[in-house]
Order: sequence, then C-alpha cells, then structure tokens
Amino acid sequence: MESRRLRIFSGEEVAPGSSMRRSETVYPVGYQAEPLYDGLHLGLRSGVLYQGDQPGDFSLLAVDLAPNAIISRHYHDNDCLYIVSEGEILMGARVIKKGGGFFVGAEQPYTYQAGAEGARVLEVRSDTTYATTVVETNVARVFENARANRAVWGATAETSTEP
Repeated sequence: MESRRLRIFSGEEVAPGSSMRRSETVYPVGYQAEPLYDGLHLGLRSGVLYQGDQPGDFSLLAVDLAPNAIISRHYHDNDCLYIVSEGEILMGARVIKKGGGFFVGAEQPYTYQAGAEGARVLEVRSDTTYATTVVETNVARVFENARANRAVWGATAETSTEP
C-alpha cells in the first residue's frame, strides 16, 4: 500500500471547469423539460479545490450559492462532509452559519438553501469522483424560487456550472 504523503493545495480551482462527476446526473422525469431548468444553475457555481490521485483519495469542492439559491433534494454515491465557509444555509428549520456544517452519508437524500446573502459551502468528499441522483419531490418549489431570483442570480453569476 502506498503511503499517503503531505500534500499542499492553494485553495484555487485545480483546473477551472474540471468535474468530479462519475456519471451524468440522474433527474426525475420532466425535471429538465421545465423552461427554467437552465436558470437553476445561474444561482450555483462550483470548483474543485483539491482532488487526490487515486480512487478513494479525498477531494474538496467549493460551491458558491447566490442569495436564496436552492440545492434540489438529491443524493450522492459516497459520503461527504459539508462546511459553511461564508454566509449561511437553511436545512429545513435549521440555520447553519459560517463555521458550521453537516455530514451526509452515501445515498442519503438532502436539500438546502442559501440565506439571503448567499453562501459558500466546502464539500470534503471521501473519493475523487461521485455520482448524483436528484430526487426532488417538490419541483414547483425549486422552479418558483428560480423564477423569483433569476434576475439577481443572472447579475451576480460570473459563470454558472452544475454543482
């Protein structure tokens, strides 16, 4: 077994536009047909800050959320630790502020929403790639939110990528 060594990273994107996706995101039937589907991603921007060399190595992503942006209910195929590094997020009735976070085990569905000032969430993953399955049951909530915030998100998004 190869020993793990000290690795230093800058906090900047490893390769802008790079992805850790193992496969295409799976969406509920009709989700992508919604006229505002492309507008959802105006409120989100993500970047890979660290990615190990081998499967099973750790990785770190930063997800920037525009004010009130919603991450649709979904799950991944590996564990992840989330840390709010800027702003705050809402998970149901709970508010998670800067410095707080949460853990989500593999295949455990979750959703959250950025606060009124937006947020940055760091994702510490237990692998170098992952798959996503969206299981949002209240699709209207997500698209109504996008409709209400689209003008603000479009003005604040330098680039938009699917998280």
